[in-house]
Amino acid sequence: MSDEGFQLAWTDVQQGWRVLASDGSDVGKVEQAVGDRESDIFEGFEVDVEVMGHDRFVSFEHVVGIAEGHIRLDLTAAQVRELPEQHEVPSLELSGEEASLNDRLRTDVHEMAGKIDDDWVEGTGKRNWFSRLFGGR
Repeated sequence: MSDEGFQLAWTDVQQGWRVLASDGSDVGKVEQAVGDRESDIFEGFEVDVEVMGHDRFVSFEHVVGIAEGHIRLDLTAAQVRELPEQHEVPSLELSGEEASLNDRLRTDVHEMAGKIDDDWVEGTGKRNWFSRLFGGR
């Protein structure tokens, strides 16, 4: 089995594929790929490390190969187990200078959606969120 490089794209990876550490040892299975398929933006994989607790998130930076049925990481088995527990899909947080226009728009829309939800919860109603969204009074 050749594990050098990327024989397949991240979008080809299926739930249940094996996750291999840098030494080739099996450290878990893929729960899901994390990214935007339409824009081909890959963030990483949510990995079930087969221990009690939450899945772990492996950033794209640690994925060094994808082949049929498995992905290979540049991390040891111990490093994979020490990754933070994954409670939700991570969000992209970049400063304005580092972020692309698309990233900034996604962040702005996400923040505005949160404000809209807050308005409804606080009972300020339709007029306030509409005004905030479109800049009116």
